Amino acid sequence: MNKSKSKKLNLILCGTITRALRNVRNLKGKAFVVGGIVTEGATLRDVDIVITEVSDIKKLQKALGKLASRTHFMLQKGAPPAPIFIVITGNEPKSMEVFKPKKGQKIRPFEYAGPSK
Repeated sequence: MNKSKSKKLNLILCGTITRALRNVRNLKGKAFVVGGIVTEGATLRDVDIVITEVSDIKKLQKALGKLASRTHFMLQKGAPPAPIFIVITGNEPKSMEVFKPKKGQKIRPFEYAGPSK
């Protein structure tokens, strides 16, 4: 899909979100990009970000710029109960990682899928 067509459809690409959040520093908690944008690589809907600290919202919104108006933040302790997500730690430029279940690993609804640290 070309860029002009994606703009007309209000499509948000996963790469656009990860580039916007790549340079966020000094988060008090962690942020996880979840939902269809991660599993499909793009979404026409709003972007969901699970956060562990409310105080990180302003930094994330600032980094997202215009996309902040299409972003929903959800507060939760620990990793989100989704099988695939992108972790934003805010510690270093290469801090993002995509978590995917291992082959054969079953993820039940509401079971934490993130690494347990």
